[in-house]
Amino acid sequence: MDAEQGKAGVVSPAPKPERVAWLDASRGMVICFIAMFHAASLATRYGMPAAAVFNSLYAYRLLGVALFFVISGMNSVRHIEAGWGAAIRERLAPILWMLLLWTAIIWYPGSIITSPLVTPDWHSAPAQIVRGWFLPNSIMWFLWALGGYLILSRLLRPLPRTAVIVGCVLFLIVALGFTEWHMYRYGLGALARNYTLRMSILFFPCFHLGYLFRDQILRFGNSSLFPSLLFTMIVSNALWWLTPHVPIALVQGVLELFRLGLGVMAAIFVARTLMLWRPLRRPLVIVGRMTLPIYLSHILFLPGLTLALAFLGWPRTLPFAPVVAVVAGLLSVPLGVLFAVVVNRLNMLWLFRPPEPFVSGLTGLVTSVTAPARKRSVR
Repeated sequence: MDAEQGKAGVVSPAPKPERVAWLDASRGMVICFIAMFHAASLATRYGMPAAAVFNSLYAYRLLGVALFFVISGMNSVRHIEAGWGAAIRERLAPILWMLLLWTAIIWYPGSIITSPLVTPDWHSAPAQIVRGWFLPNSIMWFLWALGGYLILSRLLRPLPRTAVIVGCVLFLIVALGFTEWHMYRYGLGALARNYTLRMSILFFPCFHLGYLFRDQILRFGNSSLFPSLLFTMIVSNALWWLTPHVPIALVQGVLELFRLGLGVMAAIFVARTLMLWRPLRRPLVIVGRMTLPIYLSHILFLPGLTLALAFLGWPRTLPFAPVVAVVAGLLSVPLGVLFAVVVNRLNMLWLFRPPEPFVSGLTGLVTSVTAPARKRSVR
């Protein structure tokens, strides 16, 4: 048996690496961005002219999500390199449990956030919930993707590092350069029509490259703050302006890749800059360490928050629709933190942590499936 595997494939993972405050702060900044984006989408559902803030946030959506998955890959080194048993127990089982449970809990608010112009059909809810367990076709797509990315990264470990890096880069160039028009042209209409499926495929290289280049990103992220911030912001925004004027899709993809990489680093330097302000430092780090519970629970609060702010003092709030969307999104984040604290105080940890029988059963199932492969590798 492989030396890293213990009995039944269950091993202890490597010791947890020391947490990096600006990585947590960057994740906290991303979850605030996502909450504001969702609130802007809801504001349009309630008839508020929030298109300006929605479009502004939409333009940076790829950057925000890419940053989240790069950091997730950086923080997943120990789960990717440990044995399957440890990876399942510490990461995959909690992700699968939250996916199964919260897909049902937030079906309605998630539906009105992702499709603000469509009234949710309660009769189709069971089928949509079940599909959400197997396909990334709901607001829970990112959780589905996190589990899939971790498994795929583990499977890619035996391959040559250089080949994997080249494959990730080429994939990103094609994915970022091709539009929905290209997808329809080349017979990928189903992919063009499914936004969440496209996103879940697109961001795997970000996760895996974050895992592969963790040390290099940490070194660059710790470089001199203000020169690095100025350089990355100027160049990434220049590329953002230049890319639409390039007529060749693959060249656009190359420029988009550079813009995305520089934009991710610029966002990290923005987070480091925000940390210079003492009142923001600790809240950003705390939020960054609770991104999963906050993401799941903020969806519960957003519809009521946005509706209350939108119609409080109507029509006086009408001219301030963008502000309403931003405030509602930001307020949902501390409410998510409060929700997680209350869950902990009431000992309702099953909302975010799987029960032991679920973990043991999943570990046993995977161990039995992978046992023949391990025996062949020993021979």
